[in-house]
Amino acid sequence: MFYKIFITFCFIVATVFSIAQSFTLSPYSKFGIGDITYNTYVPGLSMGYTSIAQRSNRYINQCNPAAATAIDTLNFVTDISLMGKTQHLKNNNLSHLQTNTDVSFLALGFPVFKRWKTYIGIAPISNVGYKISEEKYIDTLLLSNLYKGEGGFSEVFLSNGFDIFNKYKKRNINENTFHNNYHKFAAGLKMSYMFGSLDKYANAIFPEEQYIFDMYKTERFIISDYQFKAGIQYEYLKQEETNNIKTNKYKIIFGFTYGHFTNIKAKQTRLVTKFINIQGSITKDTIENIVNRKGNIQLPRTIGSGFTIEFRDKFAWSTDFVFQEWSSLKFFNEPVELYNSFFIGSGIQYIPDPAKFYHYWKMINYRLGLYFNKTYLNINSKDINEFGITFGLGLPISKTDKGEGTMIRRKLPPMINFSFSYSNRGTAENNLIKEQFFQFSIGLNLHDIWFVKRKYN
Repeated sequence: MFYKIFITFCFIVATVFSIAQSFTLSPYSKFGIGDITYNTYVPGLSMGYTSIAQRSNRYINQCNPAAATAIDTLNFVTDISLMGKTQHLKNNNLSHLQTNTDVSFLALGFPVFKRWKTYIGIAPISNVGYKISEEKYIDTLLLSNLYKGEGGFSEVFLSNGFDIFNKYKKRNINENTFHNNYHKFAAGLKMSYMFGSLDKYANAIFPEEQYIFDMYKTERFIISDYQFKAGIQYEYLKQEETNNIKTNKYKIIFGFTYGHFTNIKAKQTRLVTKFINIQGSITKDTIENIVNRKGNIQLPRTIGSGFTIEFRDKFAWSTDFVFQEWSSLKFFNEPVELYNSFFIGSGIQYIPDPAKFYHYWKMINYRLGLYFNKTYLNINSKDINEFGITFGLGLPISKTDKGEGTMIRRKLPPMINFSFSYSNRGTAENNLIKEQFFQFSIGLNLHDIWFVKRKYN
């Protein structure tokens, strides 16, 4: 147990120190609150970023707080993920390649009471990172503009899931065979403490002129506040029991999430100055100086729904749909010209034989998915859309030790999960930029059983 606590502590420290790092280099992160992170639970990263209708007793699903009820009453679960991204930006005049890595997700899951389970963790929400320069002539004067931005928002979250009802019905088929039907309904509430900053810089310089003012602008938004998200899940499981051996035939799960409009407390600092250089003598004039002005950033309403079907615990298919009302975004009561967005993702998972706990190759998880995201941007009359393919593997670190677990509990082996995605966003038409990026994730999942005494013969 000590090594798990130590690993967890190390990753907490790494995560806190990495929060200020920009995980993107995209000109599209200049708008709104930046590039929105696909927060999803580990298998969903490879299944088209799906999560709303997924439940697991070994993975943490922060996207739907109701999924916390899938944790066993004696289980303790840890998820840690490292994310990397290689971006290729191009248009008719330029091409640029960059790679970033970051600790992206850390969470713990455990039971509070029999019908109350919880997740606690830290995750990114958005990232800002761009540097744009341009030169143009105003009459006969050369003007050089430079725009830079960095930062992003993150959250520390506490998700609580509650079992509302569990219904069980057993039907006799013949002398040795029964069909068991389970109906489960769970609800959850996620409370997040949001924090972070957006830093933006803009310079307008006449490099060939000495008697014309140059303009400099810096602006920072700092947020620190709470937001809430609710979720529900319904699960139907059909099970076959023959000679006291139970086999799951199929499982159907529906999920729904809702996040209301949220006014996040923020502080704004803005400095706008102009300079003029006359024969080496610099004259400065402050046009605007705002320090820690208090206000709000109004985040949009979010509605999500999902569907998952599983067959004999081997094959699973999941689909998500998410709508976000970004047209309502406001910075200090000033509307931002954004558009409503929607996301749709779908993916599958295959496990050759999950019941073979001591056969390594039959426990490997294979995952594949697709997704499409209509982002909140429309620039030069062009929608900035994103689409991609995802795939990955879940690899047990070792086979289950026969000495681990009990007759009613089985300790699952640690898993290393590899997730990959290849995506396209934007277009090179109308003086815009097309992005191609390859994203990868390496996650470690730890599973332990509490409060069970081991017996040795």
